[in-house]
Amino acid sequence: IWKPPGVKALGMHQDGAYLDYLEPAEMITCWIALDDTSAEAGTISFVPGSHRWTVSAKNRGEFHAPPDWLAPARRANPAGEDAELELAPVVVRAGGASFHHHNTFHGSGPNTAATTHRRALISHLLPSTARFSGRGVDLAYSRYRKRDTDEMDESFFPVVWEAGGGRSAWLDELEAAAVAS
Repeated sequence: IWKPPGVKALGMHQDGAYLDYLEPAEMITCWIALDDTSAEAGTISFVPGSHRWTVSAKNRGEFHAPPDWLAPARRANPAGEDAELELAPVVVRAGGASFHHHNTFHGSGPNTAATTHRRALISHLLPSTARFSGRGVDLAYSRYRKRDTDEMDESFFPVVWEAGGGRSAWLDELEAAAVAS
């Protein structure tokens, strides 16, 4: 995700409100800063404790340039919409990372910094046993679903770690090729 100076907000959301296409409907997200971050440059921000709030399709909101990027979190706040919403911006140097649970409200405010670009790489990590559920469709990820199976093809959804030590073999091949070059 790239946010040049002047770019508007990415709305608050819970990834868990969009996971009906997965079984189990859970993930952990790794967010990696490619530039030094600041709240002014629109870094990712979390609502501490929101992973314990109700997850519902009603918590969905506009992602790109919403008029009020905090509205979905305010609506879902068990203390009420008018309660103060605590934000925890992730301020790290380039290469710093954060992880968050799929039920944690997160988003990023507008980039109001005059010259600072904010770029980040995002990876969603699923259980190695995850399957397509057949209950929903995701515009990005469901395009990788094969006909007549709920399997998540390791070509697109590699296993990076399992408790028994396994992972997709092609990752080891890729790592060996990178080391050799």
